[in-house]
Amino acid sequence: MDNQEEVVVVSISDYSWNILKKEKFYAFPMGSRKDGKYFAFYRKGEISHYAEVKEIVEGGKEDIGYGYWLYCMPDAEPPFKIVKFKRIIKLKNPITREESKRGGHVQGKVYTTLKRFLRAKTISDLKKK
Repeated sequence: MDNQEEVVVVSISDYSWNILKKEKFYAFPMGSRKDGKYFAFYRKGEISHYAEVKEIVEGGKEDIGYGYWLYCMPDAEPPFKIVKFKRIIKLKNPITREESKRGGHVQGKVYTTLKRFLRAKTISDLKKK
């Protein structure tokens, strides 16, 4: 990842979102995505929050909780990357989909810079131009 691309935007379910708010972590299979200094969360057609990474550790099912594993990644086996956050920050204005353009949503993940992320009004604004 380019050293400027420090924000990883990921799609997140309501279940994962509730765990994130309560326990301030997000987990995924090792090797499935790159790390960043920040993670931003796409849900319900918008990005309304991002979080500053505190630490990234390796763990198993018992570390993330069996419910999290069964709901979020039942086909994945440990080890998992567990991203722990310092704080979750709500954006003043959510970054939304642009209805008139293709690719105006997040499938999988998007990597971007913090500068581009904080200036974005639509999801299309996050992508390199």
